[in-house]
This record gives sequence, structure tokens and C-alpha cells, in this order.
Amino acid sequence: MKRVNVLLLSAALVAAGGLTGISAGCHSTSGTITRAPVAYFDILGVGEQVTASIDDGRAVALAQSEKPVRLQVEPGRHHIQIYRAGSLVVDRLVLVSDTQTLEIALP
Repeated sequence: MKRVNVLLLSAALVAAGGLTGISAGCHSTSGTITRAPVAYFDILGVGEQVTASIDDGRAVALAQSEKPVRLQVEPGRHHIQIYRAGSLVVDRLVLVSDTQTLEIALP
């Protein structure tokens, strides 16, 4: 009689969902990974004495490189100015979207 009561109680718990994870034998979870929105400027042909200013901010010296020099920005509208030896060579108002890379070739 006790054995029948235990079996009935176990069956009732499983039916009610109390032991679903145990009776199923596995468990999985899912979720969404979020990241901050980001965009890039790739500056091509950076030589000596090159600086860049984004959104009228402080000018940053760019290291001379044969590979593109990458600047990370938030997506949106930006004013980019690039100087070589103190002379303005690029002055652009651009719009970049999330995950976009905009290439800017220096003359």
C-alpha cells in the first residue's frame, strides 16, 4: 500500500511540473548577447606628422603605417578633419552606421 502511495505521489509531482527537469534529464538555457554599437574609420596612407580630429575634439597623432589606421567611433554623424604637417588635407562630414567601416584615403 505504501508503495502505491509513493508511486501516485511521484506521478502527481511529475504531472504538476514539479520534477520536470529531473524527469526530462536535461536542461538548456538561451539568451541574447548584446554589445555596444560601434563603427570605424580606416585611414589609408598615413605618413609622417598626421593628426586626426573627430567632432572638433582634440587632435590625435596617427602612427605612420602602410596598413590602414583604425579609429573607433559611435555610429552616427561625425565631422572628421585630418592634418598633415599642420595643413588640413581632409575635412568631411560623414554618417556611419553600426558595424560600418568607412575608408578615408589621404591625398
